[in-house]
This record gives sequence, structure tokens and C-alpha cells, in this order.
Amino acid sequence: AKHSWSRMGCLCDLHRTLARFDGVQWNTVWRMARERGAIRMLTVGLLLVDRLLDGAKWTDRAVEGRVPDSASRAIAGEIAHRVLYASDVTSDIDLAMQLRLRDRLSDRARFAVHILAEPWPADVSALRLPLAVRGAYYVFRPLRLAWKHLVRRRRVASPGSVPRSSTPLA
Repeated sequence: AKHSWSRMGCLCDLHRTLARFDGVQWNTVWRMARERGAIRMLTVGLLLVDRLLDGAKWTDRAVEGRVPDSASRAIAGEIAHRVLYASDVTSDIDLAMQLRLRDRLSDRARFAVHILAEPWPADVSALRLPLAVRGAYYVFRPLRLAWKHLVRRRRVASPGSVPRSSTPLA
């Protein structure tokens, strides 16, 4: 789910894993997913394997006695459509999808802080700070992201400008 299930290869890997480990103790898997706030991620992955890879043979046992919630079904439908018909995945959709894939509000907040405030390699390369002031990256990152996306919006909105292809949020 790290890439919002946008890579067919990840779904194929999940499909092959389900086929290879047919004897999985699904009660344990679901318990672990619940403890980690990953029920929706697991549910969406299984729904996608079933829909896109005709994987009912492998997913039926995993979802036995469980009815996917409406949010998981809606997310799986959107991702399936995007995988089948969209030519590109934009970072805005991925960020929103990543937030929706998380079960708990606390997990959504932690993910948002990770994306919006924690320094990434692009931040370090854009502003090479000495180790003594590394904490400044936590202030710099949100400012850099705001600048990056404001400049992109201006370029797209200005007359005669050529829209750029989307790039990852990092």
C-alpha cells in the first residue's frame, strides 16, 4: 500500500504471496493489521487482487466472514480504475489516497507529519546545513514544499505556460 497500490507489480506480488502461502493463519494476519491500523490497507489490497487479477481463489479464504467496509470498497474501485485507465498518478492523489488508506486518525496525522515536516534527501541537498543545526530542516521542509507547489501552480495558471508533468511530493 506504500504506493497506493498504483503499481501492478505490487499487486502481482501480493497475488503470488497469497498463492504461495495458502496455509496462512488469517485470524493472526487480521489481528496484526488491526493492531497496526492497517485493516483498510489489507482489505484494499485483497479487493484489488480479486478484481484485477481474478484472485478470488486466494482472497476468499482471507476475507472469509468479513464484509469490506464501504470506504475500502470505494478506495479499491478508484485504484482499480486508475491502474487500468490512468496514464499517470499525481502526487496529490497519492497523498490523499495514503491518508484515506489509514484506519486511525492518529496514523493519518503521523503520516502527514512524516510527509510535510520530516526532512527528506531533497531538503538536505537543497539546503546543506551543518550537523549542529539539522533541526532547521524541520522548519525548512514545509516552506520548501509550499514554495515548490506555489511556483508550480503559478506556472500552470499563467497564460501561455506549458503544464509540467507531476513529480513526487518529496
